[in-house]
Amino acid sequence: GGVALKLRVLSSALSKAVKLAFASFFLTMVVVGVAAHLLLPLGWIPSLIIGSIVASTSEAIIIPLVKQLKTSEEMHALLSVESSINDVLSVAVTLALIGAYGLGGINVGTITGDLIASFLVAIIFGFGGAFLWSLILRRIHTMKNAMFTTVAIVFALFGLVETLGFSGAITALAFGITIGNIESIKLPRLGKPLAGNPVGLTETERAFFTEASFLLKTFFFVYLGISLQFSSVGIILIGILMTFMAFVLRIPAVKITVGGSFTQKEAALISVMIPKGLAAAVLASIPAQEGIIGGELIRDVTYIVILSSIVVTSVIIPLLGRTRVSYFYQSIVSGNIRDLRKVSLMNPA
Repeated sequence: GGVALKLRVLSSALSKAVKLAFASFFLTMVVVGVAAHLLLPLGWIPSLIIGSIVASTSEAIIIPLVKQLKTSEEMHALLSVESSINDVLSVAVTLALIGAYGLGGINVGTITGDLIASFLVAIIFGFGGAFLWSLILRRIHTMKNAMFTTVAIVFALFGLVETLGFSGAITALAFGITIGNIESIKLPRLGKPLAGNPVGLTETERAFFTEASFLLKTFFFVYLGISLQFSSVGIILIGILMTFMAFVLRIPAVKITVGGSFTQKEAALISVMIPKGLAAAVLASIPAQEGIIGGELIRDVTYIVILSSIVVTSVIIPLLGRTRVSYFYQSIVSGNIRDLRKVSLMNPA
């Protein structure tokens, strides 16, 4: 019943999430990369590294925000999957560009192959690991103090996939989706639910993962605050400008890919859901560690973008519910540009 409906919603949102993730990521990466090359003393590859990092989004920040709003299940699934894919794209492309810097050039074929392999291998490990784990989970539940065993399995899979050179993040996501819906998954050859053998997580385990997620997000913000370096006013302004560019570029990406599949209000909400998170913070520190010229500059600008994107997202979301900001976004996403003239005549609700 409910689980089967959940799977249908996830399946419907998957293709839309892929299209939105790729359109939003590469559009932002290219435009912000060009801007970084023009505004900062950086070569093309370091500039594209900034663009790749700025193009990421953070699921850890987006999902709690969505849960506080009254949105459809499909939109919730879309944003969850899209932000995960976006993070993987950012990690894979950024690391590929850092490798290209060392080699002195960009190989598009290599980058594309690495992306495809990263997704496929990660999904196989995530699904396979979750299915095998669910087969023995019933016995694990009879043991005392066994709550951390699932966490240990996720960490082990994450580390294994990362060691192999693929995406541990997508593996963890695939594991979570599978273990969360394992009781309703049907194998084509069996033709019946697998509920008789595999089991999913208990309510206590689900609550534990929720609390652990909150704890990690808290430490992330502490880490971000410690890492921020306000080296100059110019760097701060450039970081804020890149944040503004990311929000502007998100609008056509949403309109082209998923604008017609959601209400104007939902499309407007999707268009502002681009806060940057832990992946961007970690990636920002790598260029300097690898000795890339301008690595410290990349780090400082990116940290400003992370902070400002979180602030802007947190401020705009409440405004979308009751002010002319909502009408502005809805008019642009829907393509009713002429209706923007009415915005100045509207009074905030």
